[in-house]
Amino acid sequence: MKEISLKIDGVPVRLSKGSTILEAAKKAGIFIPCLCNHPDLSPIGLCRLSVVEVEGRPAFPLASVTLAEDGMVVRTITPELQEMRRASLEMILALMNHPTECLFCDEKDKCESIEKCLKGYSIAAGCKNCPSDRECEIQEAVAYTGLSKVRFKTKYRDLPVLREPFLNRDYNLCILCSRCVRVCSEVRGEDVIVYHPQNHKDHWVGPKETPLLVESDCKFCGACVDACPTGALTARFEQSKKPDNFIRTTCPNCGVGCQIEVGVKDNEIVKVRGVRGGTVNEGQLCVKGRFGLLYAMSPERLKKPLIRRGGELKPASWDEAIEYVSSKFNELKEKYGSDALAGIASSKTTNEECYLFQKFMRVCLGTNNVEFCTRFCHAVSGVALTRSLGAGAMTNSTREIDKSDVVLVVGLNATENSVIFGSYLRNMARTNGLKVIVVDPRRIDLVKDASLWLRPKLGTDLALLNGMMNV
Repeated sequence: MKEISLKIDGVPVRLSKGSTILEAAKKAGIFIPCLCNHPDLSPIGLCRLSVVEVEGRPAFPLASVTLAEDGMVVRTITPELQEMRRASLEMILALMNHPTECLFCDEKDKCESIEKCLKGYSIAAGCKNCPSDRECEIQEAVAYTGLSKVRFKTKYRDLPVLREPFLNRDYNLCILCSRCVRVCSEVRGEDVIVYHPQNHKDHWVGPKETPLLVESDCKFCGACVDACPTGALTARFEQSKKPDNFIRTTCPNCGVGCQIEVGVKDNEIVKVRGVRGGTVNEGQLCVKGRFGLLYAMSPERLKKPLIRRGGELKPASWDEAIEYVSSKFNELKEKYGSDALAGIASSKTTNEECYLFQKFMRVCLGTNNVEFCTRFCHAVSGVALTRSLGAGAMTNSTREIDKSDVVLVVGLNATENSVIFGSYLRNMARTNGLKVIVVDPRRIDLVKDASLWLRPKLGTDLALLNGMMNV
């Protein structure tokens, strides 16, 4: 794609044609506030905070929706621009009755908690009580613009916090930026969260027909939580502790291989977020990846080996447990031979762990009775792929679908078993004109976006495929 060059605050920037001024500023490392913008969403310029000055133009365009042009000279911070941003931000806070006590307090950096507020503000209205404290984009915008007060009279709405299975919805903090609505539609393809227009101040967002997400078709992927710029949508397990550091790893829940960052404090998982930028999931996660890793901290997890003695499981040391298992293996091997033993590896293990497992079975126990649970259902397809393409695994990435005209889906409920891949497939069908043909006896979720649904009787998939190959 053709590149263009421009200057932003004196910094030269080169980037692809078709990029916005805001994207150019980010590439140059220059911050422009924008509460409605998100890298995964189409720009709408709703908050009006991204105003900039372009040399030679009389108006003040919005950086979030204005395309960068070759030779542009852009200024992002002038007294006039800052005054305009303060006015827009003040209007947002006033119209939405967003709590402001902590935002403008000159003692906020000295407060340990809202319960010990140095000025006696209420717990409900304080930033210190908000799960998004120090991560809130309103705090960032207030600090950047220098807004010091809201001149209009506001009143805390005191709406009840809606507690869902994995997240909380506190619309006292909502600014109607529409990010949650758009990410649900544009990225996840679900359209569960929508606007509910009422009178001017009482618009709200939520499920189409029910007050609670748990009563709707919500998949609880957490995309709305990650897109929210305030504390209106927050993960329930992230309420109390802030992570000291993030550890990048791979989600263990399915074969997609989503990249995640796990926030850790005191050796506990306190936050999980998807990694964007060249990853298979591009920042998106499913309910299992976003909220399902807490089993690692479950009090029901075994913390030490248990050996059954006298009909009861008794705690034992690791040395005792290894000695016990080793003796039982040797006992069986001597009595019945090596081939009386067999091992099945889990599909949640890494390739390296699987290699060590089969090595242990073959070298230490002397048997080739080694199995892998995934092979049970994929052995036939693996053989066929090897014969046809020379490899039993995928020979292309899931993201290469955007180069395809048609995708044939057989024997896969993608939106259930490989959620991120399923969402990507649905979006390509909805927005890029990809033709999806689904072959499944069930009306799976993907059928809604398919160009054609072939519904064979149970067990007749091969007959259908053989017929297609012989047309």
